[in-house]
Amino acid sequence: MPSSQDSATKSIRLHLAARNRPASWLAERLGVSPFWVSRRMSGATTWDVDDLDRIAIVFETSLDGLLADAEAVA
Repeated sequence: MPSSQDSATKSIRLHLAARNRPASWLAERLGVSPFWVSRRMSGATTWDVDDLDRIAIVFETSLDGLLADAEAVA
């Protein structure tokens, strides 16, 4: 069973792909470095709830919606 971290990363990848945007685009929108996003996308550093909430805002969805998107595809 995938962890919540894996599910969050999967959902973020899906949202980026749907918009045909790279992770660097997300980093720019969040005001963080591409390295910051890369470390979390690779699993080297975990997402926290505040990170995910900010990402949900970028993708114009709720936190629940962001996490549910990955589960729907699983």
